[in-house]
Amino acid sequence: MLNSKGMEKFLKFVQAQFFAVTLFRTPDTGGTSKITGEVTGELAPQETLQDITTIKKVVFVLEGEMKRQQLQDALQIKHNDYFRVEYISPALEHKYIELKYPNSINHPKQKYRHTAKGQALKAQLNQEL
Repeated sequence: MLNSKGMEKFLKFVQAQFFAVTLFRTPDTGGTSKITGEVTGELAPQETLQDITTIKKVVFVLEGEMKRQQLQDALQIKHNDYFRVEYISPALEHKYIELKYPNSINHPKQKYRHTAKGQALKAQLNQEL
């Protein structure tokens, strides 16, 4: 069980990362404060832990411009829909990768490439090796 300071730190972390959280201090019978949290908002437009994990994988294996199938093969993922939803969509949504032909999603020569944000993440990942 977390004490009041530990709970406050935890709720502040949750608030900063994912939700808007309201903290309430209520006196209990021992004269100390009890902290309760109430989720008051929606998910923030930040990467979730799962998103950032899959984004890192995509950014790391992406070299220059690559077709979807090349990326999927590099990550050894067989299921097309799963790959698109869990890997490509978050990386596109959070602007780590971009389409070569953004106005023509089904362009026969469509490829993915890093954005400036993606290049920075790739450099960081390469330094961590």
